[in-house]
Amino acid sequence: MSNLARRSLLALALVWCAAPAAVMAEDKALAPPPEPAEWQGTITTQIEAFRTHDSVTALSMAAKAFRTSFPDAESFYLTIVHSGYAAIALSRSHQFGAFRVVDADTVLQEVKLIDEDQGLYSAQYMLGREPEGWRVEAVQLKDEQAIGI
Repeated sequence: MSNLARRSLLALALVWCAAPAAVMAEDKALAPPPEPAEWQGTITTQIEAFRTHDSVTALSMAAKAFRTSFPDAESFYLTIVHSGYAAIALSRSHQFGAFRVVDADTVLQEVKLIDEDQGLYSAQYMLGREPEGWRVEAVQLKDEQAIGI
C-alpha cells in the first residue's frame, strides 16, 4: 500500500471516529437554552417545602447526591436547617435575582430571602438537570446584614 493510500485511509478513519462526537456537540450547541421558569420552579418548590416542614418534597428537589446521602427525608431536613440554612426554612418571602446558564445542564441562580425578622439573605443556588428535571446541587447562603422590606 502506498503512503498516499495509507494517509488517505488514516484520514478517513479519523473523520469516521470524530464524526459522532462532532454531531453530539453540534446537537448540544443547537439545543435551546433552558428557561428560567424551569429551574426557578424547583427552587420555589424546595423553599416552600422547607417553610412548611415538608421534608419529603424538600429532599425531592435536591440533586441525586443528596437524595442518596440521607437515610430519610427528615434527616435531610434537620441537617439543612441545623447547619446554617435555617434562614431558608424561616423565610417569609423570596425573590429571584440574576442567573447564569453555565451550560445546557447547569445554572447558577441568585435568590434574595427575607426571614421572619426582616433579615435579608442572599443565596446562590447551583442547579443541575437530571432525568426528573432541575435539582438543587448546592446553595451558598449569606447574611446581608440588612433589613428586607
